[in-house]
Amino acid sequence: MSWGLLISTMGFSATAARRFDIGMWCGIPHEYLSQARMYQIGAAGFSLSATPCNEPNNITYNQRALQFANKTGFH
Repeated sequence: MSWGLLISTMGFSATAARRFDIGMWCGIPHEYLSQARMYQIGAAGFSLSATPCNEPNNITYNQRALQFANKTGFH
């Protein structure tokens, strides 16, 4: 069993009165995970990001994703 990582981007959106989260079914593949990609997720209106569906979850990916989310201002 693989436990995923779910990152909330609620603080990113300019819309203050968000009523529900909008998430991605599959997260960013390992080779595409970057600060710019995390910013694009928030700018597209998503409020949750998860780990990739077809790749094994690992600590390195989770730490990088959290670091990028924090730098981008996701909460």
